Parts: sequence; structure tokens; C-alpha cells
Amino acid sequence: MTVTAYTSAKEFLEAAGTWLEREEALNNLMLGIAARLAEEDKPRDPPAVMMTASDRAGIRSPNGAADLRTPQGDVSDRRVGRCPGCRAECLTL
Repeated sequence: MTVTAYTSAKEFLEAAGTWLEREEALNNLMLGIAARLAEEDKPRDPPAVMMTASDRAGIRSPNGAADLRTPQGDVSDRRVGRCPGCRAECLTL
């Protein structure tokens, strides 16, 4: 499993956006926050935390995950498959 952290919302959306859009109704909060962050002129301080977890098959695999957290308390995560410990093991800083 590979965990990738992003400092840019644009990079996060490039990596996970298409995958998240496949189930937009479930992921619209994360997509909306990431899109808003991507449009901002300068990064927030403190920055949002954006990560993906993927295996050799990529984020689209049954164990893929995406996570976005902002300092304001917005929390959104998306996991696929049946990996109950994935967020705790892979996406916790």
C-alpha cells in the first residue's frame, strides 16, 4: 500500500478526482472542498491535508482510499472495498 500526500488541491484532484466522481453523490463534499481549494490563489495556513492510498493497481483498486481534512474541521474520506482498518492504518498522520 502506498500513501501519497498532496500539498496542492489541483494535484489531489488530478490523482483522485475521476475516481471520486464515479460516485459523485457519495463524494460531493470532498470534491467541492477540493475544487474550492484548487481555485484559491494561495494555500491556506495551516494547509489542508489531502492523501490517497493505493496499491499496485492504483487508487481504483478494491483497497483504494482518498482523504481530505481542512483545519476548519471539514472531514471527508472515501474508501472502497472492505478494508475496515484502511483509514486508521494508512491515512492517519
